[in-house]
Amino acid sequence: MYGKRRHSDLDSVPEEKRARYMKLQERLCSLFRRMPAMDETWSFADINPFLIVFYNIVYEIGLRDDLEEEKALPNLPEASKKEIVRAFANFIASKDLGPIINLLSPRRDTKSPEARPTPTEQEKAIELSWKCDFVGDAKDALMTHVRRYYEATALYYGRFLPIVQSSGMGKSRLVDELGKTYFTIPINLREGNSKGYPPPDIDLREFLLHYVPQNPKDVERYLFFFMVSLFETTYVVLQEKLQRCDGYVDTASNFRLLLTEGQTVGEANAERTLFFVQVINRTRDLFRNRNLVSTGEEMNLAAAKLVQALDRRMTPDEKNEWKMTPVCMESQKIRDDGRTTLEDVSKVEFMANFGRPLFGSRLQASNDIQELLMFAKIKLLGGDFRMNMRYSPANELACLSRRFPINFKSTLTSLEVEARQVESHLRVCLEVYDGFHGMMTVSPSEPVLSEAAAHLISTNKLSSPTLLWDIVNNFSVNQGDRGEFLCMQLLIQARDDVVYSKNRLSASESEEDALSSPESEEDRMSTSESEEDELSASESEEDRLSTSESSFDDADHYHTPLMFSVTQFFKSLFHADITGDLPSRAHPKHRAQTFGQLFATAKMNFNHFVEVHELAAESLIPAAVRSAGLLCANRNLGIDGLMVFTYSDTRLHPSNVGFVLWQSQNDPGFSAHTLQRRLFDAMDPFELNLLSPEDEPLPIIRIIFALAADEEPRLINMKEEVEDLGSRFTTFDYWCAGIRSSVFKPVIEEDQDIWNNLLAASRPWQRTYSVEDNRAASQLRRAANPLAAAEASFHNSWFDFGNILVEEKE
Repeated sequence: MYGKRRHSDLDSVPEEKRARYMKLQERLCSLFRRMPAMDETWSFADINPFLIVFYNIVYEIGLRDDLEEEKALPNLPEASKKEIVRAFANFIASKDLGPIINLLSPRRDTKSPEARPTPTEQEKAIELSWKCDFVGDAKDALMTHVRRYYEATALYYGRFLPIVQSSGMGKSRLVDELGKTYFTIPINLREGNSKGYPPPDIDLREFLLHYVPQNPKDVERYLFFFMVSLFETTYVVLQEKLQRCDGYVDTASNFRLLLTEGQTVGEANAERTLFFVQVINRTRDLFRNRNLVSTGEEMNLAAAKLVQALDRRMTPDEKNEWKMTPVCMESQKIRDDGRTTLEDVSKVEFMANFGRPLFGSRLQASNDIQELLMFAKIKLLGGDFRMNMRYSPANELACLSRRFPINFKSTLTSLEVEARQVESHLRVCLEVYDGFHGMMTVSPSEPVLSEAAAHLISTNKLSSPTLLWDIVNNFSVNQGDRGEFLCMQLLIQARDDVVYSKNRLSASESEEDALSSPESEEDRMSTSESEEDELSASESEEDRLSTSESSFDDADHYHTPLMFSVTQFFKSLFHADITGDLPSRAHPKHRAQTFGQLFATAKMNFNHFVEVHELAAESLIPAAVRSAGLLCANRNLGIDGLMVFTYSDTRLHPSNVGFVLWQSQNDPGFSAHTLQRRLFDAMDPFELNLLSPEDEPLPIIRIIFALAADEEPRLINMKEEVEDLGSRFTTFDYWCAGIRSSVFKPVIEEDQDIWNNLLAASRPWQRTYSVEDNRAASQLRRAANPLAAAEASFHNSWFDFGNILVEEKE
């Protein structure tokens, strides 16, 4: 509104006064652009009315006319026009923006749908977390990377280094830590309305975004002048404020302190603000006289002057010394000495120390576990969390990725989804391919995030198989070849039903409780079809979820270990009670002892699965420490996964650690009528190098998930005749035929169709030849690829085998 009409009036203003007020105007522009971020309940998009007031005050041009004609101050909260004018006038004299901010900021709505920590508590926790010790050698890795590419001058032109990573991984903290040893000029151009720490350099960002010339040739010169100004201003600071520093490292460290000490979430400190104001002013001066200087020569001179000033502060030893002391603290590591227990590692406060530094340092600063889990949920969901909220597909993917190792297929669409998960949902980037044509990402083992995801799913009464089905349908992800996702879903859901049940037994569960009401295998095998239907109908989804609401509603429970007994877990997994079962094969020490007796003191804890490239006995205790189950790579043909448990007590020691081995099969050929002992033989713990002859013979559990068995679904204890000398190890072997409620407790009748769909989707090649609700189209696809399979549709268009071919399975 003021643009065209006011420029003619400015000609009469003295140039010195005009330049001074133009700087003030820029500060006001920066302020006004930040106004909507002050509170979500009010936004004032048009800054022109405020600029009109400003022009009228500083240039004394017809304020009253503007107010009447332009209605420059409409509907301002609790402030008259005279108060606004007075605040602007005071600003001109005092340079204090506080009164203007107070007048223009609306009253906040104190009602909140969530019992979240106040912004002050959040900000305090964030600021304190930065005072925790920096752990790890990422600083050394970064400096090595910089040196490598800096020295390869003939190969690389642009000397910049993008660090692509998700939130909370310590990108900003890494640069800050680098500044303690290497001279670093930090610049933060993050948007002012985005939340984060350290605070953005708002004045500099506004200057670079909004006051760069439009002419492309001038833009290049403008940025040259900015670099010159940056180097010159830094040199002046070194000469005037850091003369007494002792050496290069001390100079670097004190320069960092000068620009960061006292900063808050809301704003940078005064020294840093002044530093960039001086850079901005010097840039303008140089650009105004751009015809009198050579940009390249000017920048080289300024850079050389700064380098010489820093070089003078180096001792000869420092110039040749490029080695640095490792930062990683040994005290932060868990030692394999048997002192750590499952109680220790299954507490949320312990989980927070394994993963990105964001959560561990935050907990050290606030020691509030409930707030930490809430914060983890908010970060996992991309900053948006409300009770009973409807989850977006991206949120569902973020949650399930923290429970299962979900990997993306190489498609353009999946690349975009994958990048968004890194940007907003804490997925971790391992590698960016050349030209940013792809990336390798994972959702790594971070147990506190996995527990946050489990809590979100359980307390919001979400159907886990439905979430998994949504992921399979909405995203291009690898689902495994044999139904591994379904097995992990069953195991994870059984675990959650134990941990988040109000009736969860304590860690000190007695043997009598574990052995209550055992059911013999004969009783289990004789369950009739009518009894199966009755059992399925008696446990609706609503009934199951009503007993699975979070016991975290009690604040004391946040400090409770999340471990559970092995017998508890299998009561939650299998519909039948197996505590009275005898071993399938027994070591002489364990003969005639039941499942409940042998595992009476065994405990376990896992809240997610991690895919491992190699499997070894040495991986078992680390998996328990991180509350993880393991999903094995395809080359481990004997097993698909395992979970760890402690046996006689909860010590995490090799002599006290056992495991549950499982294998998934989604081929209909594996059924209750085709029990195959060879599959269990392939799960021999000695052949898998999980046990050695000198190990204590702890009992183990082995499971075959024959998911596609559609006849007589049942749970079978695979008994084996062994020589009188006994077996080398004791094992309870179970063949699970079919994915039905009569076999698995997590499977309820209301979700049976979803489980069936997940099973069908787990067969990659079959899915290629299946068109939903279109049998004819499915047959045409099969006919287009003859000999690919044994089903009739792959042959009957060109060859007649009579009735010997396999019938199609839709």
